[in-house]
Amino acid sequence: MREALHISDSNLEVLFPKIEDLLLLSERFLMSLLNLRSDEQKLESIGVTISDFFCGECRDCLKRCFGHFIRKQTLALTSYKEMLKSRQFSIFIQKCESMPECRRKTLPDCYLLISQRLTKYISLMERIYKYTDKDHKDYECLQDGIEEGKEIVQSINDELTEEQNRDFLNKITASYDNAIIKANGKVKKFDIKLRFNGRKLKTHGKTIWYINQGKHTVSLETTILLFNDSIFMLLEKDSRYYVPQIGDLNLPFIHLKHLLVKPNAVDKKSIFIINTEKSAAEMYRLMFETCEEANKWQSDIIKAAVDISKGK
Repeated sequence: MREALHISDSNLEVLFPKIEDLLLLSERFLMSLLNLRSDEQKLESIGVTISDFFCGECRDCLKRCFGHFIRKQTLALTSYKEMLKSRQFSIFIQKCESMPECRRKTLPDCYLLISQRLTKYISLMERIYKYTDKDHKDYECLQDGIEEGKEIVQSINDELTEEQNRDFLNKITASYDNAIIKANGKVKKFDIKLRFNGRKLKTHGKTIWYINQGKHTVSLETTILLFNDSIFMLLEKDSRYYVPQIGDLNLPFIHLKHLLVKPNAVDKKSIFIINTEKSAAEMYRLMFETCEEANKWQSDIIKAAVDISKGK
């Protein structure tokens, strides 16, 4: 692409994040394995090579390079689709995809293969480990390699989730008008940026919030945000977010220090959240799409509440 289409290095980096470093890592691992072969083309021992790759100096490089690629994958795919609008670029891509080396894989297919490489390494190690005797010299090295590999993947996933959560919060704050709400008989300004400041978003999703108003029950489809110390619920309309206005009680935010979570024995898709704060005691009924989702939210909220009680 650099020679045929004169694409700049910066644009190539967008299309292929950290690709040269990833190629060097993969080539290094492959050559290490090939060098282990005996004259009979058999691998007598693989443990040290596995351990060096996942537990040695390559560990941080694996985490950094694969993490960077996975975080930038969406941007790369978006740029690729945009560049396909160019006839010259489209023809070039078609020629490349028809080459035997590509094995009929498209560029998006290759993105997916790269992002899955680490997990495939781990799956391969697990199969080898399964059929390795405990007294074999490779046994402990394989065990360590699998554990380190899983830690790398988990770390990358955590970083990706944090970045996606930050992007989601930025999306909300960019399309939110500060609201005036009434709480405990007092009128307060609800500044979303100020409320989000210093808080870490753990997860978010959609829920139906049921609110009892006298003899009637109101249901609101809300976006629920679980932070490290609180829960927020916002309404979305026309790609804009705003705070529900529901009187003195039923506030759209609850601090985890004053919270209890209970399953709904009648409706397994629902959970009850009880705000035990004296000045705003209230019960919230939240319904999710599936029982599994409701259970996960209950577990996530309880864990976050336990963490804050321990000062985490």
